[in-house]
Amino acid sequence: MKLIIPAILEEAYLDRISSLPISHLYGAVAGDIGLRANQWLPQPAADDLAEFVSTAHSSGISFFYCLNVACLANREFTAEGQRWLVERLGWLSDCGVDGVILSNPYLIAFARKRFKNLQLAVSTAAAIDSVDKAQFLEK
Repeated sequence: MKLIIPAILEEAYLDRISSLPISHLYGAVAGDIGLRANQWLPQPAADDLAEFVSTAHSSGISFFYCLNVACLANREFTAEGQRWLVERLGWLSDCGVDGVILSNPYLIAFARKRFKNLQLAVSTAAAIDSVDKAQFLEK
């Protein structure tokens, strides 16, 4: 059995979990809205993400970044929002993350088309409660 657990973006955290059978960590830096209560977690600088991911990889652990907000108030359809998405997903790719967790169907399609190197995972926030929904998001 392998675990998928939330990350606390600190190197000491990786040391504490090193003996556990973990396949993936997931998390985000401060400022990215998602389902995690980031206000209660350590808030590392965005620049520290690449180092954390690299250290996790050296331990054989993959890292998925959470961008699993269900609603962006339609900003994803604006030029500014599109630019932000390209920059954010490009930055995540440059940081070496293995994939992203998304819940918005448009963001899933956007990431799948433009960032083929990133694996995609669908968040529980997508409320997949039928085979039809799962197949729709898979396509």
